[in-house]
Amino acid sequence: MIPIVLAPPLPAARARRPSSISLAGALGATLIMVGVVAVVVWAAAVSPYGFARFTLADADRTISVRQGGTYLVFEEFTGASGDEPPLPLQVSVIDQRGRPVEVTYLIDPTDPGAADSYRVPFHEGRAVARFQVPEGGRYLVQVDVRPPGTYPAGLYRADPAATVAIGRPASLTWMGSVAAPLVVGVAPVVVGVGLLARACRSRAGTQRRAPPPAPGGHGGQRAVR
Repeated sequence: MIPIVLAPPLPAARARRPSSISLAGALGATLIMVGVVAVVVWAAAVSPYGFARFTLADADRTISVRQGGTYLVFEEFTGASGDEPPLPLQVSVIDQRGRPVEVTYLIDPTDPGAADSYRVPFHEGRAVARFQVPEGGRYLVQVDVRPPGTYPAGLYRADPAATVAIGRPASLTWMGSVAAPLVVGVAPVVVGVGLLARACRSRAGTQRRAPPPAPGGHGGQRAVR
């Protein structure tokens, strides 16, 4: 007999396992994060929810602004975005050096419905005054209710439960409405969830279609007569 040495067989090719995070999945996760961040930024910096608020009982309120620009003082109560009479408010602003800041009143008591206003869940208000600051810093905003007899009673209303808010004019644009987070926040999240679901289904289907590994042979010697 002549022994012949047989080389061990080559290992069977393994089926390629799908990547745990596909391109669609990564894009979906990114869109979800972008949408969540956009909603948070909208709520805190653009929408009326981010306004500085205080009650009429807190006559003086110090606010801190990051940069100069125009700011609005709003009155908030149920019906403020409609034709309800305004509050008899007197507004003054003092800068951090003790100097007065010019305040412009915006509301006409004979036509309160013409004032810029907003209405979002839990908050409803309209602009009553505007002031402009040259730089960021701390400013004292004083809002007082005028005493009876100093204004026409028929053109104003008394509402002890009303609140005062301070914010930027951008909140009165489309970006401050509740439609903005639907576009910049909810839409990316919905698309991202769809991409993630698609990536998960694709991965599961690929795993089910993967062929089983071929059985390996045995090496060794075989005798030939």
